Amino acid sequence: MAGTALLGRLQQASGPLVGLAGLGAAAYGVSQAVYNVEGGHMGIMYSRVSGITGDVVGEGYHFKVPWVQQPIIYNVRTRAHEYPNEKTGTKDLQMVNISLRVLCRPSQPGLPSIFKKWGPPEATYQEQAFDKKVLDSILQESLKANVARFNAAQLITERDQVSRQIRTDLTDRSRDFDLVIEDVSITDLQFGRQYAGAVEQKQVAQQMAQRAEIEVDKAMQEKRQKIAEAEGETKSAALIGAAIAKSPAYLNLEKIKAAREIANTVASSQNRVYLNAGSLLLDVNQHKVNASDLNGESEPTKAASKSSMW
Repeated sequence: MAGTALLGRLQQASGPLVGLAGLGAAAYGVSQAVYNVEGGHMGIMYSRVSGITGDVVGEGYHFKVPWVQQPIIYNVRTRAHEYPNEKTGTKDLQMVNISLRVLCRPSQPGLPSIFKKWGPPEATYQEQAFDKKVLDSILQESLKANVARFNAAQLITERDQVSRQIRTDLTDRSRDFDLVIEDVSITDLQFGRQYAGAVEQKQVAQQMAQRAEIEVDKAMQEKRQKIAEAEGETKSAALIGAAIAKSPAYLNLEKIKAAREIANTVASSQNRVYLNAGSLLLDVNQHKVNASDLNGESEPTKAASKSSMW
């Protein structure tokens, strides 16, 4: 009787258990049939029947056939790779250490080809390591070939052009490997000690030559200034002489100015000075300069000449 009752109870509970099992199986099947591609990633589909297909899927949820199909997700964001102290030679046989920074990303349409050539993404790099392998194989040759086109001075003055040339060459070569080069920049340039010393000496010599040119120009300007001053003084003396010859009043005016200056000096002095008016040029009213004085004739001479005429 007890066994029959237990069997009846199991038969009654089998219905709900079967329903729960069915729901679990359906949920598991749905989870296995749907996969998600996160932002900045792209996916390709590997089939156990046909292998890798050429379709590339973008972000979002997608369906797959459980067990038969397996999605392979790639990170297609731009990544930076540093290459410090790459030693190479210039056109003028100078050795230089160049540090580069390369920005690259995998080609989205080329993801199936990348999988076939390089395999799935490597977990050791957390992303696919094929871009590092490609750059390691083509960067050295491209860098040496392009730097050899410029001399040491051009590497400094035409740095942007050197970076563009290296980027162009890397872009052309990496296209065969489904790698897109976003940017190439030179982060550091280091020359040898002898070359750096020669450059410094050259700069010092150029600065000294420029300083000498400035001093020569300054001397020429001073020479022209002195010539102009001398010409001005000569012209001024000639004008003063002409004015005195026409009228001696100019000398009387200068005498009055000199007397004024002497009077101001004596008035401001704390000492007592006893000088006659003639020494101080204060007798300007008693003694005037006449035209006859300029000609060398005195008053008695003129009087004698007049009496002889009569």
